[in-house]
Amino acid sequence: MIVAIVILGVAGATGTFLGRAESRGIAGLETRAAVAAASELALVAVHDAFVGQHLHDLPVGASIARAAPASAPGVETTVHISRLGATLFSITATSEAGPGPSRRVNLANQLLVRLDPVDPGADAALAVRGEPITGAASIIGTDSATGDAVCEMAADDRPIEVAPDSTSLAAKVAALAPLATKRFPDGAALPFVGPVEGGGHCDRGAVTNWGDPAAGSPCRSYLPVVHAPGNLSIGGGRGQGILLVEGDLTVSGGFHFAGVVFVLGRFAVEGAGGSVAGSVLASTADLSGAMPGGVVALRRSTCTVQRALLSGSLLVPVVERPWAVLP
Repeated sequence: MIVAIVILGVAGATGTFLGRAESRGIAGLETRAAVAAASELALVAVHDAFVGQHLHDLPVGASIARAAPASAPGVETTVHISRLGATLFSITATSEAGPGPSRRVNLANQLLVRLDPVDPGADAALAVRGEPITGAASIIGTDSATGDAVCEMAADDRPIEVAPDSTSLAAKVAALAPLATKRFPDGAALPFVGPVEGGGHCDRGAVTNWGDPAAGSPCRSYLPVVHAPGNLSIGGGRGQGILLVEGDLTVSGGFHFAGVVFVLGRFAVEGAGGSVAGSVLASTADLSGAMPGGVVALRRSTCTVQRALLSGSLLVPVVERPWAVLP
């Protein structure tokens, strides 16, 4: 009788132990699945949200870490973005969960991505489809470096060349327009555009803040994509990045822009003039409207063009083995 009771007791204890072990096993699998899902979701979310603009401040060899929103209770996810080269980045999402340090589940997923800039289709200070009216404007085709932009400079001299046909030019604008962070309605007239700072920081939310090409400025690393679906006029100031105008663009007041300007209509300079360091691509151009003494200068700079286009680029997975699950 006593032996039977002992055997039954052992069996009951064993059953309880196995039941608890099975429960812990199921809970462990559920935790691991939740951690794996959180890591993958964070990786996809970061990839979809980031464009070159967000990563322009990151030097090659450096990395940043950000906590990702929780996708499940008790799961913590951290995303590390590392810059491996001028256009190559590594994104690693690490998620963990569990009842204690010794029993926590930790999983990481890594994605290799690169910036994929749009090819402007021209490499001159001014590219137009029709014969430009230059007046007394200075159109400098010798490649020049501006600010702290570093790249391989071109050896040839290209002041003016033929722009892509209207269909190709429109396609480039259409590809870049969804990335715009500053948008203006048809016929918008902006009396002044310039950097907006506060407390030593660049106020990127200010609608007329288009960054600052001046070295050392808090807005130096801010290169927005600006889009106008129709005509746009600018009365003065300075900015940088990519400017997309689907109608006519008229600049005056000595407005200075560093980057790439796409104009599906006419690019005109009036009054006190204006200047562009980088490249202007337009259907037609009239630079003769500046008043006496007004300075009009278009200066080719492949470094500035590259810097602007990278800032307005999407991150795309590399062709071979973009995704890896880390132990």
